[in-house]
Amino acid sequence: MTHSTPRRTGLLATLVLATATALPLAAQESPVPEKGTWSIGFFLPDGGGNSLGGWRMVSDRAMVGLELDFRSSDSDTEPTKGSLAASTEFDDKVFTFGPRVKLYLGHRGPVASYLRFGGGIGWESDQAIGQNAVREETRYQLFLRNSIGADWFPTDGISISGYTGVQLTYFSARNTIDELGVTQKTWAVATFRSDLGINFWF
Repeated sequence: MTHSTPRRTGLLATLVLATATALPLAAQESPVPEKGTWSIGFFLPDGGGNSLGGWRMVSDRAMVGLELDFRSSDSDTEPTKGSLAASTEFDDKVFTFGPRVKLYLGHRGPVASYLRFGGGIGWESDQAIGQNAVREETRYQLFLRNSIGADWFPTDGISISGYTGVQLTYFSARNTIDELGVTQKTWAVATFRSDLGINFWF
């Protein structure tokens, strides 16, 4: 999830590309592999993430699959000269898993657009370890995602993909400072953009 200008540009580019390919060119053969084809996909990490999925074409236009995403980052801050603040270590982790469905809309040359639906469960942990206290937030989530995207098939057996969409999430969060904690439950709606994905078809 982001609100920066470069990523907004990426969201817009993905949306425009997918929309532009929604109507197929009748004179060209679709680059989408035939029914029964399997696919393994990897998303290039952005900020320490690892995402992968397995898919199968169940018709000429639809495929189903499962995806796993795991992200982990560690960092620390040092007090500046003259500051009374102590150094702090940060440890952040995210894990999500769930089913996905892709429905191909059409193509223009080697680029095929699709709608993407999915849901799943997730777990997040943010921990800050300071000299005087330990703060930790643990969040469990259920989510639904709807998005639009495109696959580019530069050669047989390989496609490069990206998508953008909206996610509805239910969070149950536990915030703890040392041994004192509070639990909160809430709903959230946000836009998102995928990392760049590489898919191998066989």
